[in-house]
Amino acid sequence: MTTTSFDSSAPQCDNGDTTFVNAEQHSDQFLIDAIIDAVIFERSEREALRNDPLVRLLVRNDPGHYNFVIVSAMGVVTEGKKGLELKDAFDRLDATRAVKVIRADTGTARSFEYNAKKIEDAIEEAADLKKPFGLLGYSQGSANALMAETMLLSGSPKQQEALVQGGGLVCRQLMFSAANGSYHGPASEKKIHSLIIMCEDFFKYQQGYVSKAFASTVLEALTSIMDSSEFHKMMGGANSFLPDGCRAFWREAQHLGHVPTCTLRGVEEEHTTPESLEMMSNLLTKQSGSALHDSQVHVFDAVGYPVYHNNRNGRLLRRCAIGEGAVQRTHHWSPLCDEVEFVKTQKDAERAIFDCAKDRHVFPWVEVNARFGFIQRAPMLTAEPDSSFSLAKSEPHPIKFVGTISPIKAKAET
Repeated sequence: MTTTSFDSSAPQCDNGDTTFVNAEQHSDQFLIDAIIDAVIFERSEREALRNDPLVRLLVRNDPGHYNFVIVSAMGVVTEGKKGLELKDAFDRLDATRAVKVIRADTGTARSFEYNAKKIEDAIEEAADLKKPFGLLGYSQGSANALMAETMLLSGSPKQQEALVQGGGLVCRQLMFSAANGSYHGPASEKKIHSLIIMCEDFFKYQQGYVSKAFASTVLEALTSIMDSSEFHKMMGGANSFLPDGCRAFWREAQHLGHVPTCTLRGVEEEHTTPESLEMMSNLLTKQSGSALHDSQVHVFDAVGYPVYHNNRNGRLLRRCAIGEGAVQRTHHWSPLCDEVEFVKTQKDAERAIFDCAKDRHVFPWVEVNARFGFIQRAPMLTAEPDSSFSLAKSEPHPIKFVGTISPIKAKAET
């Protein structure tokens, strides 16, 4: 989007009438204000953007391609490589900037270590392209991406080389980051403990009314469920939302200190909340006592550094946070579209809940890092040499130019 100048010395029409020019200026100004009001949540941040003259200029980066690859890691529920999150935005980024996206084959409700290993495989794939790469994490994928960086940096020399090979890791983007956990985790844990105690009291009373064979069958069924690999995988994934899991993660974490981190945070409102998230949103507000969340993560937790743990690596990541970004008016599922089609209601369709702009999740991160030089432009393709140009003799050494045919004369003779 381009805007006109707001200088009072703007060129006038031939008859001295500036009505058309002023109307166009006011139209652009109204459009910018409408975008700011629709996207940004906090009033103070909206006013800061309105009063920033650079926002009025809206100077975009020059056209061209970037020497850059994105390694994406999606949330706790994901299809991995087959996922469709932000697919259209990634396609537009490829078409305009030639930036490829490698989806990590992460799993649903799996542990830090499992998903981090899948992201590590995707990073190795990016390193084979001989291009710098950036980590894009969404929800629990943010913690998984940071865990993958930790595993590489603290690993073998070959693993450490993956972080610098071909340009290495140059930037991070964390969307609705759950790296500091979610209040859903400890609240659910407390409820589960209470449920176990209630069930134990209930079944103890029923023991006198059922046969021993029936009681043994029920216990065997429960034991087989809790001993299954699927149950243990789910518990490993849920551990990342609990304080103990986050504490263990941040205690051992290691990250590069020269890589800038951008974040995207959101707060949902009545008109931006999907019907399928209303119960979860109200539950989180009631449990935590704060409505400043996107239905799953609070704004003060969705940052690119540890909030509840203070160590050297945490202070390093805090310095890497070049901009936490203005809090946006949106919900946790805003990057999704086709994946949530089965839960979309008529009310959601009328309010276009899942039809929000997807580019804002990726393009600002890429463009701001390109503007400040963290992402380099791709080298320009050179034209093929002119086959009609040939020297009469092989190019001589500079001290032997005497008595030879000059290149310009040779071309003229040919």
